[in-house]
Amino acid sequence: MFKSFTLLFALMFAVVVYAQNFTVSPSPATETSGQMVQPFAPNSTTITESVDPVTIVSQNSVSCNAGGLHADNSYFRCFTLSDFGITDQFTVSSVQIGVEQAISGSGGTQPVSCRLYTSSQPFPNGYPGSLTQIGFIDDNVPDQSLSLYTFNVSGVAPAGSRLVVEIFTPDGQTAGNSFFIGSNSAGETAPSYILAADCSITVPTPTGNIGFPNMQIVMSVTGDETVPVELTSFNAFDTRGTVKLEWTTSTETNNRGFEIQKSANGTFYTIGFVKGQGTTTESHSYSFVDNSVSTGMTSYRLKQIDLNGAFKYSDVVNLNVDAPANYQLSQNYPNPFNPSTQISFALPVDAGVNITVYNMLGQEMTQLTNQNFTTGNHSVNFSASKLSSGLYFYVLKATGVDGSSFTATKKMMLMK
Repeated sequence: MFKSFTLLFALMFAVVVYAQNFTVSPSPATETSGQMVQPFAPNSTTITESVDPVTIVSQNSVSCNAGGLHADNSYFRCFTLSDFGITDQFTVSSVQIGVEQAISGSGGTQPVSCRLYTSSQPFPNGYPGSLTQIGFIDDNVPDQSLSLYTFNVSGVAPAGSRLVVEIFTPDGQTAGNSFFIGSNSAGETAPSYILAADCSITVPTPTGNIGFPNMQIVMSVTGDETVPVELTSFNAFDTRGTVKLEWTTSTETNNRGFEIQKSANGTFYTIGFVKGQGTTTESHSYSFVDNSVSTGMTSYRLKQIDLNGAFKYSDVVNLNVDAPANYQLSQNYPNPFNPSTQISFALPVDAGVNITVYNMLGQEMTQLTNQNFTTGNHSVNFSASKLSSGLYFYVLKATGVDGSSFTATKKMMLMK
């Protein structure tokens, strides 16, 4: 049978508006675009690009079909979350669509899938490689017409992302299935898209571009705009050779933890990780010590990471670290230790530094570093996993670019 885009001739069927096992959208019908807080779910937010998100017009939708029985069809909408004032992570809980007509060949239901993605590019650029799936549900939609149907599908869209929803109807010709998505021509704030390879539409294409500008898909997405971690403070302190970072949260939701990131030249890099509290409504305080500190202006930020991999950056804090007045070799910490410890030192000028570890007999055990360091405070890690318990010495020798020199020795105790 020849497949083509055809208008649905609803007069071929008895038009009955069902409500069995379905709910009409709880969103107020007067809210015709943008965010709509549902009256029965005050903590939820519904977004739509349909000027009229509830009315379904008969004989308004098209599908790629043969004799009314549809081939593979995909219908898309893309929601740029920032356009709806959503600045934090958005957790989708349901998608509601209009159904102009769903008639199954047998059994009273037919398969329809709802898939959630985020797009790394303005949709549909880069399709399909630009999409990352964040949720889906394979549903069986009962026969109905001129109705609204809700998919209880979940997924988490990171802050600032583009949320793409796909409604997919697999080929129903063998089973005798007919499905036409609900639409109207009341207006839309972003295009409706269709993809149907059997009708030579191989990428999502605006319905207006294939000759059906009045097919404006009725679709709404409901979810929670949650702040996964509410950061109440974040500060950095110069602590004489190190920088101590301290921050506090008031609540946390699915918080895996914090990457600590640092920049001295405009490029941030990770210097550590602190585990979060998961989900809690209690306040928690955190700290991290940066033992490798250079003089001048240094910037720090936190990369808060959820359990699902979504992340958000904190504000940047800046700290101007003064140059040390003198050379200094600090006592290792911890001491005694097993098997690792940190050795910190301060340089008043750029200098070549050698740090060597000796045993009680003066025999060299290992050389920890022999390289150039900039002015400021630094630290090196010493792992003694291959050494026996006992007393050891570490010796620092520094030669500054200004001709100055410095030597210092300290003891440390390895206890296994």
